[in-house]
Amino acid sequence: MKDYFGPAIIDTDEWRDKPIRHRFVHGSFEGTYTNFILCFPEIENYDGRFIQFLQGGIGGSEYAGYSNQSLLVAFLHRGYYVESNQGHRGNMRELKDDASLLQWKASYATAKFGQEFAKEIYGAIPHHGYLYGGSGGGMRSINCAEAPVEIWDGFLPFIVNRAGLNTFFWSIAAWAGQILGDKIEDIVDATDPGGNGNPFEVLDSGSQKQALSTLYRAGYPRGAEAQLISNSLWILGLQILPDPSYWKVFWTEPGFEGADNDPIVTSLLINEEAIILEIISMEQFLPLVQGDPLEALLHNETRYPKNLKVGLRIKCKNPGRYHGCTIQLPNGRKLFCTHNVKDVVVALYEVQWLDDVEPGDKVHIDNRRMLAFTFHHRHFVTEKYPNMKHFFIDGYPVYKPTTRSIDFLPTPSGKIHGKMILLQHAQDRECWPDAIRPYVESVKEQLGDAFNKCFRIYWTENATHVPPFTPETQTRYILYGSNIVQSLTDLIKWVEEGVEPPPSSQYKFNDDGALILSDTPLERLGIQPLVQANVDGNKRADIKTGQSITLIGEAEAPPNTGYFVRVEWDFDGSGTFPYHEDLKGIENKIQSSVVHSYNEPGIYFATFRVYLHRKGDKQDIIRHIINQDRVRIVVT
Repeated sequence: MKDYFGPAIIDTDEWRDKPIRHRFVHGSFEGTYTNFILCFPEIENYDGRFIQFLQGGIGGSEYAGYSNQSLLVAFLHRGYYVESNQGHRGNMRELKDDASLLQWKASYATAKFGQEFAKEIYGAIPHHGYLYGGSGGGMRSINCAEAPVEIWDGFLPFIVNRAGLNTFFWSIAAWAGQILGDKIEDIVDATDPGGNGNPFEVLDSGSQKQALSTLYRAGYPRGAEAQLISNSLWILGLQILPDPSYWKVFWTEPGFEGADNDPIVTSLLINEEAIILEIISMEQFLPLVQGDPLEALLHNETRYPKNLKVGLRIKCKNPGRYHGCTIQLPNGRKLFCTHNVKDVVVALYEVQWLDDVEPGDKVHIDNRRMLAFTFHHRHFVTEKYPNMKHFFIDGYPVYKPTTRSIDFLPTPSGKIHGKMILLQHAQDRECWPDAIRPYVESVKEQLGDAFNKCFRIYWTENATHVPPFTPETQTRYILYGSNIVQSLTDLIKWVEEGVEPPPSSQYKFNDDGALILSDTPLERLGIQPLVQANVDGNKRADIKTGQSITLIGEAEAPPNTGYFVRVEWDFDGSGTFPYHEDLKGIENKIQSSVVHSYNEPGIYFATFRVYLHRKGDKQDIIRHIINQDRVRIVVT
């Protein structure tokens, strides 16, 4: 590794006052594409540790965490901050076919140089180091925990997937989403609080019921039905399939749906010419997707300026059906449509593609590659994973296998060094709960009797992959950043002082792939409070305008996880939470009741939200652990 990473070259070394005073160092390693930043607090704010953040996705930026509060998290824990682009600048070819550069080597080289720099500033190398990251960064945190180096003492991966399962999950979701179509809204209504509880009752056809049952049995998170919308990450999955021959055999080899003229394939096939009416800028595009938190994260203005040309408004035959389609421009170049809203198509992952097109030009649109991707999950399976067993009967695959199974991909061994706290989310559409099962079992096998001495897993209820950004979505899902901060605090105390963190969440999966969490805190454990809301003892009330109802919320904390400091009620799904009450911070079990009435007919969801703090501190909001529950009120 020393032969690959040349000496560090510093191009910026300066003091900055925002967002907090720090010495900012930016550099790179000679002969590589690895860039890094190091941020050092003033000596009176430093306790001898470093905290390193790993960007999610495929990495590629040394500023992802720095520009998104990770610097403050490091300084809160009185450590200096470390971040790199994990070996490349957004172009995976810069890794030179050495995946370990991305997995751990670039992160290690950065951490090692940071130690040397810290010694010059503070007089000694840090006594402990910690690494954390989410999604792709979470997976690489695990890679670093198993790497043949021991520069880090504690690891905090969150919302982690297993290599290969992401394309399996996204393929099923894309397939099911196309078949379910407009019925998704009815499915959400059935599964929301106060619904009939049975989403299959609202479906019209056998193919729709098969799609939903396949989705659930593969482990799709219950409570995430509202996220069954087109996902721009599917386009990433479409481009990283591990069996490159699949695209050809799907359309040419008997046993694959494309070659067999499967009725669903035939009904969904798109092959048409369209005329460009207008070039669309990022500023015009953003309002079309503003309700999706993943899009809000992806469309960071530092990456995509408002005036950047990103899309086309077209005269077309199938508006709203082009997500994932291949768009061929007049110059012959082909691009993937990452977003489609009515007659607007966007290819956001390829931002220089509109330089030589103009209104009046014709483009060709087809979805053959996307259709092949949506069926990929049937052919890329192995019987050893529980969420894939329903694709086998008596040990035989129901569908013809591709040239490579998911076993082709390398997986973590579970042999970690140091201590690890793993955070997973119960309603994550990108990393389904079932994805982490094999890894936790591997850690148990490797650590044996030391498992509980070195490892914790905490489930977060009502949490998605990307935090909800709009007030409306925050009444359905929670902000979870405080779980990360509190867990990092616990991890540091565990490593440096031997203070045991709360026990792992207790959980299981049923035979249909659903994550099951106990409804009592003594059985569930973990760090998140349990919350229940009801209206006159039920999850639904049917009332008249002006009629008063009593909303009741109850919450209880798992043992030794803290005290409630605040409760809130939102009455209509607007996210305004007009009722709020600060508590004394001395109770670990509470009840709240409010009387409310509605003046206009409609269907409303009232949300009860609570805030828990380990020591009952009202001011330490960055460690307030949140949970919430909803009830339905139908007003006529």
